[in-house]
Amino acid sequence: MSEVTAGVKRDELGNPIGANVTVKNDDWTFGGSARTDQAELYIQNHLLKGTVNYTSEGIGMILSGGVNNLEFAAGFTPAGQPTGTATAKFGSASLSIVPDGVTGKYEHAFAGGTLTGSYTSSSNTWALNVRNTGADWGYAIQTGYSSLGGFSFFGSIFNTGF
Repeated sequence: MSEVTAGVKRDELGNPIGANVTVKNDDWTFGGSARTDQAELYIQNHLLKGTVNYTSEGIGMILSGGVNNLEFAAGFTPAGQPTGTATAKFGSASLSIVPDGVTGKYEHAFAGGTLTGSYTSSSNTWALNVRNTGADWGYAIQTGYSSLGGFSFFGSIFNTGF
């Protein structure tokens, strides 16, 4: 089955400023949109999406997708900077790689709460967060370190019964 949609983009006063069109079938989606100062074209299937953007800064492109526990996006911005990420998920843990470093994250759920830990290499930042709620109360503890700001600690107890 195929579907085609098209529309006109308007500003807050109702003046036409652009258009968009999308063509879909059971496996693929093709689309594009344009405005006076930017344009986008994309193609997508169940695993991949490719997008090309034009703005006043230039042309950017990104390819993204995922298979099972691996997700990725890679390309460059209209300003020419590399962008993207690759993330692998292992249960409640994940490891992400970006152009300027690596981020690791782990999350564990326990009775009523979560424990989350993360590390980002580009800013030498780590964080450990615990959050839990009971019938009418809750608490949150956040601690971390950043090479730019040093150590941090924050704790709160709150009432959820109002």
